[in-house]
Amino acid sequence: MNPSEDDVPYWTGRPAIGHTEPEPQLDQYQTSQSPDYDHTHTPYSEPAEDTHHIATYPPYNADVAFPYDQFQQTGFHYSTSGYGDSSHIPYSSAGEFVPSLPGPISNGPLLFEGYVPAPGHEEDDDLEEIAFEPEVAFEVPSDDDADSEAEREFQAEEDRRMWEFDHNRNKKDEDRDPDFVMPDADEDEEAAEQSVEEESDEDAMDVDELEGVGSKRSRSGTRGRGRGRGRGRGRRGRGRGRGRGLRVEEKPRGRPKGWTKPVADPGPQFKEYQRLANDAFLRNDFPAALEYANEAIQINPEIFSAHSLRSEVFTELGNEEKAIEALLIGATLKRDKELWFYLIERIKKIDPKVYPTFNNAEKTRRILDCLREILTIDTNDYEARNQKLDIESRLDRISKSVKMCRRMLIIKPDDVYILKRMAQLGTSNARQTRNHLERIIASFDTSIEHFLANDEPSTSGLDWSLLNIYLDLLDRAGEYERGLSKTKSLARWIQSREDETYWDEVEDDREFDVEDEPRRTALPQFSRTSPDTEYGNTLPLEIRIRLGLFRLRLDPPDLEEAMNHFLFLNPEDEGPNPLVVDYPDLFREVADALSKADFYEEALTFYEPLYGKAKETMTLHSLMAMYSACSATETDDLAEDVLAALKAWDQWDEDAFDQMAVLAKFFEDKGHIQEAMSVAETVYKNNGARFLLKVDFQGYAQIQEAFNQEKRRSRGKYSTHKARAMKLSKTLRGATEDGDASEEEEGFVPKTIRKPRKLGRRGVNKGLFKSRKSRIDYKPRTFLPDEIPGTNVPMDSIDHALFQRKLHQLANDYPEELKTFRTQHREIVASFERLQELFELADSGDEDAVDQWISIAGELVEEFASFDLFNYDRRKPFTGYFRRTTANNELWREAALMVLAVVANNVEDGEKEPEIRERPLLTPQDFYGIHFDRWFDMFLQYALFQAQYGDEDRCFNTLELALQANVFHMFQSRVHHIQVCRLVCALVLDNSPQVSIAVRWLMKTYPFSNELFRLYGLANRLTSLPAGFATGPSLKVFLRYIKTMDYALMKQEQRAVYKFRGGEGSVYGIANEASKSYIEYVKGHDPALFTIYGHILMGGGSYISALNYYFRAYTISPRDPLLNLSIGIAYLQHAMKRLSENRQYQLSQGLAFVYRYYNLRTQDKIPVYCSEAEFNLGRIWHSLGLLSFAIPAYERCIPLRKLVQEMKDDGARRENGRVDDFSSEAAFALQTIYAITGNMRAARRVTEQTLVLE
Repeated sequence: MNPSEDDVPYWTGRPAIGHTEPEPQLDQYQTSQSPDYDHTHTPYSEPAEDTHHIATYPPYNADVAFPYDQFQQTGFHYSTSGYGDSSHIPYSSAGEFVPSLPGPISNGPLLFEGYVPAPGHEEDDDLEEIAFEPEVAFEVPSDDDADSEAEREFQAEEDRRMWEFDHNRNKKDEDRDPDFVMPDADEDEEAAEQSVEEESDEDAMDVDELEGVGSKRSRSGTRGRGRGRGRGRGRRGRGRGRGRGLRVEEKPRGRPKGWTKPVADPGPQFKEYQRLANDAFLRNDFPAALEYANEAIQINPEIFSAHSLRSEVFTELGNEEKAIEALLIGATLKRDKELWFYLIERIKKIDPKVYPTFNNAEKTRRILDCLREILTIDTNDYEARNQKLDIESRLDRISKSVKMCRRMLIIKPDDVYILKRMAQLGTSNARQTRNHLERIIASFDTSIEHFLANDEPSTSGLDWSLLNIYLDLLDRAGEYERGLSKTKSLARWIQSREDETYWDEVEDDREFDVEDEPRRTALPQFSRTSPDTEYGNTLPLEIRIRLGLFRLRLDPPDLEEAMNHFLFLNPEDEGPNPLVVDYPDLFREVADALSKADFYEEALTFYEPLYGKAKETMTLHSLMAMYSACSATETDDLAEDVLAALKAWDQWDEDAFDQMAVLAKFFEDKGHIQEAMSVAETVYKNNGARFLLKVDFQGYAQIQEAFNQEKRRSRGKYSTHKARAMKLSKTLRGATEDGDASEEEEGFVPKTIRKPRKLGRRGVNKGLFKSRKSRIDYKPRTFLPDEIPGTNVPMDSIDHALFQRKLHQLANDYPEELKTFRTQHREIVASFERLQELFELADSGDEDAVDQWISIAGELVEEFASFDLFNYDRRKPFTGYFRRTTANNELWREAALMVLAVVANNVEDGEKEPEIRERPLLTPQDFYGIHFDRWFDMFLQYALFQAQYGDEDRCFNTLELALQANVFHMFQSRVHHIQVCRLVCALVLDNSPQVSIAVRWLMKTYPFSNELFRLYGLANRLTSLPAGFATGPSLKVFLRYIKTMDYALMKQEQRAVYKFRGGEGSVYGIANEASKSYIEYVKGHDPALFTIYGHILMGGGSYISALNYYFRAYTISPRDPLLNLSIGIAYLQHAMKRLSENRQYQLSQGLAFVYRYYNLRTQDKIPVYCSEAEFNLGRIWHSLGLLSFAIPAYERCIPLRKLVQEMKDDGARRENGRVDDFSSEAAFALQTIYAITGNMRAARRVTEQTLVLE
C-alpha cells in the first residue's frame, strides 16, 4: 500500500513507493516533450488537459534509458538475462517499507536531512560509531536467543578501543616517519548489524540472606594489587608495589548533571506554608513544622526544599525511617549524585533492631535503587558502579556481575581489581566458565592493550599476578599456542625487554633460562647489554609452570621443554622446607597434567612428594590419577596405599553425587566391584541415577533391579494383606457383637512400618542386597460420611477411597473458602450469560453496551489470570486439576476447591450422577464449568474492544496473559489466533513494534512464506511511525532466514567453504532441531526476503550492506521498479555521508538506478504509476538541492491528477478503494521551492490553482 496526500504529508520526508494495483485498462495518454523550464523567470501555469509532461534529463533523449553521458564514470551495466516481465509486478514490489528520503531544502546553505549531521552529532559517522541502531527503542520480548544487546555493546566498545590503540600506534609511527601517509579509512558497514543499547538492570533476586550492605572499597581509594612473584602463597611471591588507576575523561552521555533550567515559581501559597514550616523548625516546634511542610508538599510536591525540611523534622523527632523515606521521595526531584550517596550512607547506618522493616534485604534493595538513580544521572559514575558490583556479587548474581565488570573496564580499562574480580566471578563454576570465559578473555585483551600502549613496566598494573590470571584463563579456554606466545611477549614487557622481539623466532624457551650458558648465548642476536637485565632468574614460579603446561598441552606435546620448567619445583627436595609445602597446588596441577598426557613416570615424580608431605591438599581426581599412574608403572605398594585412601575418602561436599559417580566408575574399571556397587548405591538412592548413566556405570541395571525388588518386598503381597484385614475385621465384629456389618467392609488398613535406615561411617545406607524385616501395624480407620461436608456431593461419586479422604479433609479444613468458590462459580456463569446478551449491541457500536461488556470481561480476565495452575509453567500441558504436586500444595488446594464448588452447585441444580475423578480419562476442557473455547473467545474480544477504545496497555497485556496460560499456549491454533489478534490490535492502535512481533511469530510458525515476508513490510507501512520495522530482533531473524536459505541451496562441497557459526551440526548458529527443520521449506532464493532485509539495513543507515542484498534480489528480479528505486536511494544516501570514499561514483550510480526505476514505472503510461514516478524523481533532485531538475518533475506530476482521479472514480479498477495521488504533495513541494527562493507570486499561483480546497 502506498502513502496518500491524506495520511502522509509532504514534510514527513516520506517518498512515494511502488504500487501493487493491477494495471487498469485505460486508454494510454499521449505525451509530448515540454519546453525547457526556467524557474527564475517563468511562473507556473497548469498545462492544457491534453498536454502531459514526461521525464526530462537535459539533454533529453527518449531512446536513452540512463543518463550516462552526464557523468564522468560509466554507469552500472544491467543484464536482464531474460528475467522479469513488464506485465508482472515482481514479488518484492508488494508494498514493503522503503526508508524515507531526505527533507526539503532551505534558501541558505543547503542542509540535507539525513546527510549533514545535527549539532552535537558531527562525529556520528566515525568508524567506531557505524552500528545498526533502530530509529526508536522499544523494549519487547525478543523471540530469538542470540547474544544480548548488552553483549553487542561491550563488543562494539572494545572494538572501538582496539581501533584507538592501533590508531595511536600508527600516529606515533607517522610522527617518526615523515614519508608516512595515512590511508583512507574504510567504512565497516557490517558493524551496522550490531545494535548498541544502554545496559538494563536484571530482575531483582532474593536478598534475604545478604549480611551487610556496605561497600568494601572507599570512594577515593585506588585498586590494583602489587607487583610480585606469582600469587603469593606461603612465604613466597609477595608483591612489591601497588597498581595505579587511570581517570578516563570521556564526553558525558545523556542529560547534563543537575538542573538544566530554573525551577518554576512554586506560588505564593506554597511559599507561605514553607515560611511557616521554617519558622516552626527554628523554634523547635517540630509537630507544627511537620504539619506546615505537609501542607506545602500537598500544594506543590515538586519542590525539593519542602521534602528536605520534612526529612529534617523527622530526624529531630527521632524517626530515622520516615526521615529517610521523606528524603528518598524528594531526591527524585533533584538530579544530585551526592544526595543519593548521602542517602546510601544513612541507609547503611540505620539499625535494623530499632527499625525492623529496614532489615538487610530491605536495605540492600534501597541501596540498589539509589545506585540506579545515580547511574541514571551519570552513567559513568565509577564509584556507583563499584558499589553496585559489590552488592550484586554478594547476592551471587554472577552473570550480571561479570557484565558490570566488563562495563566498568570500558570506562577504566586499567582497573586491575576489577579485572581480577571479573576473572574470579566468571570462573566460579563450570557453567559460569562456559558462559563467560570467551568474553572475559576479550576484556583482558583490551585492558592489556591499554597497559602496553599507555604504561611503563615499572609502574603498570600489568604485573606477574595479573599475567598469571590471564594465562590461567587462556589455559581454561584451551588456547595453548596463544598462551605460550602471550606468556613470552608479556613477560618480556614486564621485564622491560619489549624490544627483544627476536626471541619470537626461537622455538624453545631458552629466553627464560636462569643462566646465559649454554642455550641463550647460542643465539646470534643475543648480547647482554647490562648485568641487571632480567631473564629467567626473575620469572615467577607460577609463570614458569604455566609455560611448562602450555608446552605439555601442545599437539604434539613438547615434554622435554615442559620438564625443564617443571623441575624448577625441585620435587626431590628432602629438606625441612621443600617447595611442595608452599606450592602444593602447582605440584598437583603438574602431576595431573602429566598423568592426563599418559606420562605416568614423570607424573609420579610430582605425585609422590605431594602424597607424602601434602596429602590433605590432594583432590579425588588427583588420587584416582595417581592410582592409575601407579598401576601403569607397576608401583604396587604405593598403588595399594592410594587405593586404601580412595576407599576411605570422606571429604564429600553436600551434593557431591557427581563425584561419587566418577569414583564408582573408577572402582568398576579397576575391578573393585564391591566398592563400586557400595558407592553407586548411595548415588542411586539419593536421586543421582543420571550421574551413573552419565559415566556409563555398567552395574546400573543391577542396582535398579535390586532397588525395585526391595520396594516390592517392603510392600508385601496384596492378597495376604487383604486376607489378614478381613480376618481381623470379622474378629472385631464378633467381639463387639456387630453381626450386621458386611464381611466385605474393611475395618482396618494394614500399614507396613520400615525400620529407619542406619547411616554408615560416611553417611551411606546399608546395601540393597541385605534382607530387611518389616512388621505390620494396624490402626483403626475413621468412617467417612455419605456426603462431602458443606455440599450435597455424594461420597461415592469420587472414584477411590484415598481421594475421598483428601477431598473430605479439604472440605473440613476450608469451609469458608469452599463457600466463596461456590459463589464465585455462580457469578462467573451469570457473567458469561450477560456477556452473550450484550455482545450483539456491543459489536454494533453501542457505547453503553461496550462499557458494560468491558467491565464484566475485565473481572473474568482477572479471575482466569489469577488461577495459578494455568500459569505455573506454560511449557507443560494441562493434565487436570488434581495433578500431584509437592512443590506447591496451594495449587492443588485451589483447583480442588474450584472443582468441588462446581460439582456441588451442579448437584444443587439437579444433576443426578456427578463424578469426580482424580485422574480423568479425558483432560478437562472447562474452568468453572465454562469451556476453554468460551474463555479464549472472551480474551480475544476483550483485547479487541480495548484496542477499539485506544487502551494499548490493557490490550496487549491481555494477550500476554492468554499466552502465559498453558491451556492456550500448548495449542498452536489458539496461539495463531492470539498472534493474529495482536496484529489486528497493533494496526488499530498504530503500534509498529507489536506488528513486528506478531508477523515474526507467523514467519517462525510458517517458515519461508513469501506472503509473510511481504506482510511484514506491508503491515509496518500501515503504521504512522514504523519504529518496529528496523530493530535488532528483526535484523537477526531475517539474517537467519537468509543464511538458512543459502545453506539449504548449497551443495555439500560448497558448504565446507564457509564457516557456519554455532556448534557441531548447527546451521548458521541455529542449533535446535526445530530451526534445522526449516530447511525443508526452502524452495529457492526469494527476492522479497533479500529486499526486506535490505530495507531493514537501510533503516539503520547501513547503505553498503543493504546494497549487497538489494543486488542479490536484483539478479532474480531486475525489472522490479521498487528494487531499482531502493538501490538508487541507497547509493545517494551513502554518497552524502561524510566518509563516502567516492562521492561522484555513488551519485552517478544512484541516479542511474533512479532513472531506471523511472523508465520502468512510466513505460506502460498508467497515470497512477506515472504520478508516483514523477513525484519520486522530483524528490530525488529536491533532496540533492538541484532545483532546476526538481521543478520540471513536480510540474509533470501535477497535471496527472485528473487521470488519477478517473481511476479513483472507476470502482471496477481500484484495489481496496484506494488509489494514491501525489499531485497535492508535488504542488506543496513546488510552492515551498518558490517561497524559499523568493518567487512569492509563483508560490501564490501554485497554492490557488492546486492546494485550495474547493
